[in-house]
Amino acid sequence: MKNVIWRLSPLALLISGSFSYAETLQQACDINITSNSCPSVGHFVSQPFEAKDEFEKYKLCSEAKYDLFKVQKNCEFDQYVFEAQQTFDAYKNEVAKSWDEPNFSDQYSWVSYSPSLELKREVNFEKNVIKVTTIAGDTTSIEELKEEIVSTSDLTIGEAQKADVYTSALIKATDVEELSDKPLLPVAEDSETHIEEMKLALNDIVITESVDSKGNKVVEAEVSFPPSWLNRKEQRFFDTVETYAGKYNLEPEFVLSIIKTESAFDPTAVSHIPAFGLMQIVPSSAGLDATSFLFGEKQLLNREYLFDPEKNIEVGTAYIHLLRSRYFKGIKDEQSMKYCVIAAYNGGMGPIYRIFGGKRSVAINNINQLSPEKVFSTIQKKHAAAETRNYLKKVNSAELNYEKNMI
Repeated sequence: MKNVIWRLSPLALLISGSFSYAETLQQACDINITSNSCPSVGHFVSQPFEAKDEFEKYKLCSEAKYDLFKVQKNCEFDQYVFEAQQTFDAYKNEVAKSWDEPNFSDQYSWVSYSPSLELKREVNFEKNVIKVTTIAGDTTSIEELKEEIVSTSDLTIGEAQKADVYTSALIKATDVEELSDKPLLPVAEDSETHIEEMKLALNDIVITESVDSKGNKVVEAEVSFPPSWLNRKEQRFFDTVETYAGKYNLEPEFVLSIIKTESAFDPTAVSHIPAFGLMQIVPSSAGLDATSFLFGEKQLLNREYLFDPEKNIEVGTAYIHLLRSRYFKGIKDEQSMKYCVIAAYNGGMGPIYRIFGGKRSVAINNINQLSPEKVFSTIQKKHAAAETRNYLKKVNSAELNYEKNMI
């Protein structure tokens, strides 16, 4: 079919109406990539493609093939990720020898094991708890577990990142020079208040003892975040959110809702996609689009951008701006636009285009014929990914809550 299209003149195509637009850059421009290509290459060639005629198609494809060369040159980070994953997989196997059903850091929680693998520290930002668990049994007292909880509350973001094996491997491989020295947890700025808050938290410590399937005596100590931390957890990022939301004409409540859903305000969040930080930026996909906008060319994020909370928000808000101003430009209703942006932030633009008509311009025109409520319900009914359907509901609910409670 592609050879037939190229033999027809633009005029004949217009008359016959047989010209069809491929859905992706790879299909439209006949780009071949190997099966072992980097994820960043796969993302680049899977972008939606649209051209009004053969001349524009030729021009865009020529530019795309040049840009692809630059993207291929940026595969270095993918190799770092591969090596970090190998290190992490070997580490998980070692931990599993000692622990029954061990858990590790994810987008909502930070987890770190001691060098002896007998003690585990956790901070769950979604459940708002600090937990210390030991399989050393009687060799670790309750007082020592309390000291570990206090020690965890004193960690900086950088210290926590270094203590996580997967993130630490990436830090080492990518030669990150500076990590954030800001607190991991939303502790009070003055030490006296911090000490008092921790004393109150430790008054309600919950101790659980059990024996696991390996025969280990397991002692777990858990405390909830002090009440003052719950507001501070989000408030410490408000200024940065307001700065970049204002720059891109976004509601701060909307950005906060994305952060809450993506990471529960865990500044060390790393999912093994891998996505990084508060807004869970994927360097080889959204990161490429954002860097093109921010720096004038597609590039894998500067290493510090992956791990710095403020810079992470800068990149995330820039990507939301691109979704609004480029990929969904033309949607007239603000609420309909927002529903599409939310779903695309999680699951990409392609599925939204397909749901509403396939071709971008057709999809946007169809969206404009629907009420916002119908756009929402259509995504809920037709989007193939349950994760994206749930994500849309969670972000929408969080934003409504912010709008109700923030002054």
